[in-house]
Amino acid sequence: MLDEHPPRIDLRDGALVTSFDPDVMRRVIRDELYAGDMRPASRWVPFGYQHLPSAVRLAAAKLVFLPRRLRRERQDPPWPNAPALDVLDALVGRRPSTPWGERAWGLSVTVDVDTARGLRAAPGIADVVERAGLRACFFVVGAALAREEPIARELRERGHEIGSHDMVHDNRLFVLPPVEMESRLARARDSVRPFGGRGFRAPSLLRSTRLIEAVGRHFDYDSTRCDTDAEYLRGCATVFPHRTEGCLELPVTLPMDSSLTYLGHSPWAVLEAWKRKCGYIRRLGGLAMLVTHAEPHLTGGARLREMLRAFLEWVREQTDCRCALPGDWAESLLVAGADDAPGAKR
Repeated sequence: MLDEHPPRIDLRDGALVTSFDPDVMRRVIRDELYAGDMRPASRWVPFGYQHLPSAVRLAAAKLVFLPRRLRRERQDPPWPNAPALDVLDALVGRRPSTPWGERAWGLSVTVDVDTARGLRAAPGIADVVERAGLRACFFVVGAALAREEPIARELRERGHEIGSHDMVHDNRLFVLPPVEMESRLARARDSVRPFGGRGFRAPSLLRSTRLIEAVGRHFDYDSTRCDTDAEYLRGCATVFPHRTEGCLELPVTLPMDSSLTYLGHSPWAVLEAWKRKCGYIRRLGGLAMLVTHAEPHLTGGARLREMLRAFLEWVREQTDCRCALPGDWAESLLVAGADDAPGAKR
């Protein structure tokens, strides 16, 4: 249908005229209704792929994703910048609510912790973040929290945020039957409650509309959707927090350390990619949501951890940027009662 009748925006007598309903189109883009089901390569592994050695997982991921580096920027939605929804909002005069006040843009540092081994490496990453005068949100799987609870408590006492990264990193949550999905999200919520956890991020950013709806019933905010995806032809195409399916979404807007590494970028190329994307986000006044990983083949290792240090030192020099934890952004949006923010989920 879209191929036969592509959307049009015309200027007639000084007014914009669209061939589509902007509100409907906004939902189609924001909620990724234009995209098909996600089909991760891990579905072919007959056991939990996290049990594979880190070096094997890294080699396998590069084998799968390296060919995409040659063509991903030329496909739709484009990557690493996908401005469709932000352009549409600007054309219809809609300005998203933002919690960074007089600063031009916002930034959050987050760390996905997929395993107990990753959680044991988390304090070292916290050291890097703290030396830059910042704090991070660690999205941790419930199984790791149960095994290494003292580490999570230490991180919380140091001023970091603990969020949920599901109970296990098996990449199956988004396709579970409704009852099983609700049960697992409830257990995930309970796993972070002792640490004041309020937010959720799905493993590998694997998502569906049904999952985001369910997350909104258990958590105050979600950070699973990205503005544009390196691995899949999809994304919400906005660098602003927004309400989606009754859930406050803080989208992932900087390419993940894992995605860039799997695409063959060196650590310093990762650093430059982050800086370039921050420049784009600054111009729009949006949120730079950084996702790193505590696993040893990613930012839990020495090379990428040094790259993170360099990036955060650069961030400190950006006087027009306000840095805060995702939970702080969510609290501000919920208290303000912004049009794009839902009521809190407890």
